[in-house]
Amino acid sequence: YLFQTVETKQRAFSQIFTSKAPSRSMDEIDAVALNYAETKALATGNPLIMERAELESDVQKLTVMKKGYLRQKYGMEDYLSAFPAQENARMQELEPIEKDVEDTETMRKQLNSDIFPGITIDGTTYSNREDAAKALAKNIAQYGCVEERTIGQYGCFKLTVYSEDFRTRIGLQNHGRYSVSSYKVSTLTLKTMDELILKDLLSVKEKIVSILESERKTYAQTKEKLKEPFPQEEELTQK
Repeated sequence: YLFQTVETKQRAFSQIFTSKAPSRSMDEIDAVALNYAETKALATGNPLIMERAELESDVQKLTVMKKGYLRQKYGMEDYLSAFPAQENARMQELEPIEKDVEDTETMRKQLNSDIFPGITIDGTTYSNREDAAKALAKNIAQYGCVEERTIGQYGCFKLTVYSEDFRTRIGLQNHGRYSVSSYKVSTLTLKTMDELILKDLLSVKEKIVSILESERKTYAQTKEKLKEPFPQEEELTQK
């Protein structure tokens, strides 16, 4: 009777005094509690009771392992169910960037050859950065940029200006939407726009493609792992 009482208390204590994150419910099985159960059987001096206690202990341990296996299985099923929506969102993120990379191919060739493609501000096209920067700065000074407004065109991108965090932001819109910021508009601002077209678009595209490939690989691996049965199922059935 005393061992039975100790065994019951141990099941509760082992789940309260633990370094692991507490769960909302206490499991019925605990390794130390099982040892108390075995000790209780051993104290009777009956080998059949001891054998039964060992068998029950093995079954309980295997049952705990199977519960863990099932929790993992259900988690994988949830992941597989959610993946199509996740993949679709990633594709929607990638699509406009891929189109903008394609649309800016000619601009990148010009910029790589140190040729300024020309920029249109308020209907006037400027063929060098210095004049374009002055026209852009003049436009912002004259009309302000508290609210976003369209001011011109740079290649395939519609240009907008707006203010954010005490900075002037130059927006570039085509299939996607991008921006560069500056406290003071200058030729450096235009060069930052060129860097976005030359490098940033390609870099973002490669990053999203890499993430998408990794997620698809994980999906395929999870799908295969889900087919694996509980390794100790036969042993549990026999016991």
